[in-house]
Amino acid sequence: YFYAPAQSRIRENSSASVNADPHELTGKHVSAVLKEITPFDSPLSIDQESAVQALQKLAGQFECELSAFETDWLLPGPTGESNRLTLHPRGYIVVFGEHVISAMQQAVDAIIAGCAVVVVLPEEVQLPEGIEQKLPIRVLHGSLDSAQINEITEVDAFAVSGSRAKYLQYKKQIAMCYDHIMPVITSIATPVRYTIERHVCIDTTAAGGNATLLAAAE
Repeated sequence: YFYAPAQSRIRENSSASVNADPHELTGKHVSAVLKEITPFDSPLSIDQESAVQALQKLAGQFECELSAFETDWLLPGPTGESNRLTLHPRGYIVVFGEHVISAMQQAVDAIIAGCAVVVVLPEEVQLPEGIEQKLPIRVLHGSLDSAQINEITEVDAFAVSGSRAKYLQYKKQIAMCYDHIMPVITSIATPVRYTIERHVCIDTTAAGGNATLLAAAE
Protein backbone atom coordinates (compact mmCIF):
# COMPACT_ATOMS: atom_id res chain seq x y z
CA TYR A 1 0.00 0.00 0.00
CA PHE A 2 1.59 3.20 -1.20
CA TYR A 3 -0.12 6.51 -0.47
CA ALA A 4 0.75 10.20 -0.20
CA PRO A 5 -1.27 13.42 -0.56
CA ALA A 6 -1.95 14.46 -4.15
CA GLN A 7 0.62 16.49 -6.03
CA SER A 8 -0.19 17.30 -9.67
CA ARG A 9 2.51 17.66 -12.29
CA ILE A 10 1.01 17.79 -15.78
CA ARG A 11 3.02 18.20 -18.95
CA GLU A 12 1.64 18.97 -22.40
CA ASN A 13 0.63 15.94 -24.43
CA SER A 14 2.53 15.09 -27.58
CA SER A 15 1.40 13.24 -30.66
CA ALA A 16 4.90 11.97 -31.42
CA SER A 17 4.97 8.26 -32.21
CA VAL A 18 7.49 5.75 -30.89
CA ASN A 19 10.10 4.77 -33.44
CA ALA A 20 11.61 1.37 -32.75
CA ASP A 21 14.59 1.91 -35.07
CA PRO A 22 17.64 2.28 -32.78
CA HIS A 23 19.44 4.34 -35.41
CA GLU A 24 16.70 6.96 -35.15
CA LEU A 25 16.72 7.22 -31.35
CA THR A 26 17.67 10.71 -30.15
CA GLY A 27 17.32 12.72 -26.97
CA LYS A 28 14.57 14.81 -28.58
CA HIS A 29 12.72 11.59 -29.35
CA VAL A 30 12.97 10.48 -25.71
CA SER A 31 11.63 13.88 -24.58
CA ALA A 32 8.72 13.56 -27.03
CA VAL A 33 7.83 10.16 -25.63
CA LEU A 34 8.04 11.48 -22.05
CA LYS A 35 5.46 14.11 -23.01
CA GLU A 36 3.04 11.33 -23.98
CA ILE A 37 2.83 10.04 -20.41
CA THR A 38 1.96 11.66 -17.09
CA PRO A 39 3.12 10.73 -13.57
CA PHE A 40 0.57 9.75 -10.95
CA ASP A 41 -0.42 12.42 -8.43
CA SER A 42 1.03 10.30 -5.62
CA PRO A 43 2.80 7.01 -4.98
CA LEU A 44 0.55 4.06 -5.84
CA SER A 45 -2.00 2.96 -3.26
CA ILE A 46 -4.25 -0.08 -3.03
CA ASP A 47 -7.15 2.22 -3.90
CA GLN A 48 -5.76 2.47 -7.45
CA GLU A 49 -6.90 -1.06 -8.26
CA SER A 50 -6.52 -0.93 -12.04
CA ALA A 51 -2.99 0.49 -11.90
CA VAL A 52 -1.93 -1.92 -9.15
CA GLN A 53 -3.17 -4.93 -11.14
CA ALA A 54 -1.34 -3.70 -14.24
CA LEU A 55 1.83 -3.21 -12.20
CA GLN A 56 1.55 -6.74 -10.81
CA LYS A 57 1.22 -8.05 -14.36
CA LEU A 58 4.26 -6.07 -15.50
CA ALA A 59 6.33 -7.18 -12.50
CA GLY A 60 5.32 -10.81 -13.05
CA GLN A 61 6.47 -10.84 -16.66
CA PHE A 62 9.92 -9.50 -15.81
CA GLU A 63 10.31 -11.21 -12.40
CA CYS A 64 10.39 -7.88 -10.55
CA GLU A 65 9.96 -7.34 -6.82
CA LEU A 66 7.17 -5.10 -5.53
CA SER A 67 8.30 -3.13 -2.49
CA ALA A 68 6.14 -1.14 -0.08
CA PHE A 69 7.23 1.97 1.79
CA GLU A 70 5.75 4.56 4.13
CA THR A 71 4.97 7.97 2.64
CA ASP A 72 3.52 10.03 5.50
CA TRP A 73 4.94 10.72 8.97
CA LEU A 74 3.78 12.97 11.80
CA LEU A 75 7.02 14.17 13.39
CA PRO A 76 7.62 15.46 16.93
CA GLY A 77 6.99 19.15 17.62
CA PRO A 78 9.43 20.13 20.38
CA THR A 79 7.95 23.62 20.86
CA GLY A 80 4.35 22.71 20.14
CA GLU A 81 4.42 23.06 16.34
CA SER A 82 2.90 20.53 13.93
CA ASN A 83 5.46 18.76 11.71
CA ARG A 84 4.50 16.46 8.86
CA LEU A 85 6.86 14.77 6.38
CA THR A 86 5.46 13.32 3.14
CA LEU A 87 6.95 11.69 0.04
CA HIS A 88 5.85 12.56 -3.50
CA PRO A 89 6.72 11.28 -7.00
CA ARG A 90 9.98 12.69 -8.33
CA GLY A 91 8.35 13.02 -11.75
CA TYR A 92 9.79 11.89 -15.09
CA ILE A 93 12.44 9.15 -15.11
CA VAL A 94 14.64 7.78 -17.91
CA VAL A 95 16.12 4.32 -17.31
CA PHE A 96 19.25 3.22 -19.19
CA GLY A 97 19.74 -0.53 -18.91
CA GLU A 98 22.21 -3.14 -20.13
CA HIS A 99 19.93 -5.99 -19.09
CA VAL A 100 16.16 -6.23 -19.35
CA ILE A 101 15.37 -7.62 -15.88
CA SER A 102 17.33 -5.05 -13.86
CA ALA A 103 16.14 -2.15 -16.02
CA MET A 104 12.52 -3.22 -15.70
CA GLN A 105 12.95 -3.58 -11.93
CA GLN A 106 14.02 0.06 -11.79
CA ALA A 107 11.04 1.00 -13.97
CA VAL A 108 8.68 -0.85 -11.62
CA ASP A 109 10.26 0.92 -8.62
CA ALA A 110 9.69 4.29 -10.28
CA ILE A 111 6.05 3.49 -11.07
CA ILE A 112 5.42 2.38 -7.47
CA ALA A 113 6.68 5.83 -6.47
CA GLY A 114 4.18 7.37 -8.90
CA CYS A 115 6.64 8.41 -11.62
CA ALA A 116 6.40 8.27 -15.41
CA VAL A 117 9.15 6.16 -17.01
CA VAL A 118 10.89 5.71 -20.36
CA VAL A 119 13.19 2.67 -20.49
CA VAL A 120 16.02 2.68 -23.06
CA LEU A 121 17.35 -0.81 -23.80
CA PRO A 122 19.81 -2.20 -26.40
CA GLU A 123 17.29 -4.90 -27.33
CA GLU A 124 13.64 -4.85 -28.24
CA VAL A 125 11.19 -5.68 -25.45
CA GLN A 126 7.44 -6.17 -25.62
CA LEU A 127 5.37 -5.01 -22.67
CA PRO A 128 2.29 -7.02 -21.62
CA GLU A 129 -0.82 -6.16 -23.61
CA GLY A 130 -2.68 -3.11 -22.32
CA ILE A 131 0.06 -2.00 -19.90
CA GLU A 132 0.77 1.29 -21.68
CA GLN A 133 -2.89 2.28 -21.33
CA LYS A 134 -2.84 1.76 -17.56
CA LEU A 135 0.69 2.69 -16.54
CA PRO A 136 2.98 5.63 -17.47
CA ILE A 137 5.74 3.52 -19.05
CA ARG A 138 7.27 3.28 -22.52
CA VAL A 139 10.21 1.18 -23.76
CA LEU A 140 12.59 2.36 -26.51
CA HIS A 141 15.21 0.36 -28.38
CA GLY A 142 18.65 1.91 -28.86
CA SER A 143 21.30 3.94 -27.07
CA LEU A 144 22.26 7.58 -26.61
CA ASP A 145 25.62 9.35 -26.43
CA SER A 146 26.31 12.41 -24.27
CA ALA A 147 25.30 14.88 -26.99
CA GLN A 148 21.94 13.16 -27.37
CA ILE A 149 21.34 12.90 -23.60
CA ASN A 150 21.69 16.67 -23.47
CA GLU A 151 18.58 16.90 -25.68
CA ILE A 152 16.37 15.26 -23.02
CA THR A 153 14.57 18.20 -21.46
CA GLU A 154 11.58 16.51 -19.79
CA VAL A 155 13.46 14.48 -17.19
CA ASP A 156 13.73 14.76 -13.39
CA ALA A 157 16.12 11.84 -12.76
CA PHE A 158 17.96 9.04 -14.53
CA ALA A 159 18.32 5.41 -13.46
CA VAL A 160 21.15 3.20 -14.68
CA SER A 161 21.41 -0.58 -14.36
CA GLY A 162 24.27 -2.81 -15.42
CA SER A 163 28.02 -2.88 -14.86
CA ARG A 164 29.96 -0.31 -12.85
CA ALA A 165 31.71 0.75 -16.06
CA LYS A 166 28.35 1.46 -17.70
CA TYR A 167 27.20 3.40 -14.63
CA LEU A 168 30.33 5.58 -14.62
CA GLN A 169 29.96 6.18 -18.34
CA TYR A 170 26.41 7.45 -18.01
CA LYS A 171 27.17 9.38 -14.81
CA LYS A 172 29.93 11.34 -16.57
CA GLN A 173 27.75 11.95 -19.62
CA ILE A 174 24.81 13.15 -17.52
CA ALA A 175 27.05 15.37 -15.36
CA MET A 176 28.31 17.13 -18.49
CA CYS A 177 24.82 17.63 -19.90
CA TYR A 178 23.03 19.57 -17.17
CA ASP A 179 23.85 22.74 -15.23
CA HIS A 180 22.09 21.48 -12.09
CA ILE A 181 22.41 18.36 -9.95
CA MET A 182 20.69 15.54 -11.82
CA PRO A 183 20.03 12.40 -9.74
CA VAL A 184 21.44 9.15 -11.15
CA ILE A 185 19.85 6.17 -9.39
CA THR A 186 21.49 2.74 -9.43
CA SER A 187 19.71 0.86 -6.64
CA ILE A 188 17.26 -1.99 -7.24
CA ALA A 189 13.94 -2.62 -5.44
CA THR A 190 14.08 0.75 -3.66
CA PRO A 191 11.12 2.81 -4.92
CA VAL A 192 11.66 5.43 -2.24
CA ARG A 193 14.64 6.67 -4.29
CA TYR A 194 12.16 7.92 -6.89
CA THR A 195 10.42 10.27 -4.47
CA ILE A 196 11.03 13.74 -3.12
CA GLU A 197 10.44 14.87 0.47
CA ARG A 198 8.09 17.62 1.54
CA HIS A 199 8.05 18.93 5.09
CA VAL A 200 5.21 21.12 6.36
CA CYS A 201 5.60 22.90 9.69
CA ILE A 202 2.59 24.68 11.19
CA ASP A 203 3.17 27.13 14.06
CA THR A 204 0.39 26.48 16.57
CA THR A 205 1.44 29.03 19.20
CA ALA A 206 -1.17 31.58 18.03
CA ALA A 207 -3.85 29.01 18.85
CA GLY A 208 -2.44 28.31 22.28
CA GLY A 209 0.32 25.93 21.27
CA ASN A 210 0.48 22.29 22.25
CA ALA A 211 -1.86 21.84 25.24
CA THR A 212 -0.01 18.76 26.46
CA LEU A 213 3.33 20.54 26.27
CA LEU A 214 1.98 23.61 28.09
CA ALA A 215 0.43 21.46 30.82
CA ALA A 216 3.74 19.68 31.33
CA ALA A 217 5.50 23.04 31.69
CA GLU A 218 3.12 24.07 34.47
